[in-house]
Amino acid sequence: MLSAPRLALGLFLYPATAMADLPAMTCILTENCAAGTPCTETALDFDLEPVPGGYAASVDSDWVSLMQISPPEAFVKSFMAASADSVTVLLSLFPNGELALTVQEDIGGPHVETAFGRCTGEI
Repeated sequence: MLSAPRLALGLFLYPATAMADLPAMTCILTENCAAGTPCTETALDFDLEPVPGGYAASVDSDWVSLMQISPPEAFVKSFMAASADSVTVLLSLFPNGELALTVQEDIGGPHVETAFGRCTGEI
């Protein structure tokens, strides 16, 4: 099972891209759910800074850009990152400030984790 720091590492695997009209936000993950196991509490915070094409995320002083994949008019804003070593991250931000962050990777077979939390501010 991925720990909160390992889940956060997934945020930093995509090279910088871009977006506009997004608010800067601070987010905290409070629940982590790995496929096939019970969900657990977690406490991991990170910052989202708008950049052209999406967000740059900061966790433990590292930065990565998450490309916006949802249309600008979409109700739920979705962003993704993917690395050369086949780690995919999907971040969904809901208008009320809630978030879902999913990491998909191969750890001796398919492995999927989703964390839930909240961001200060509304998108």
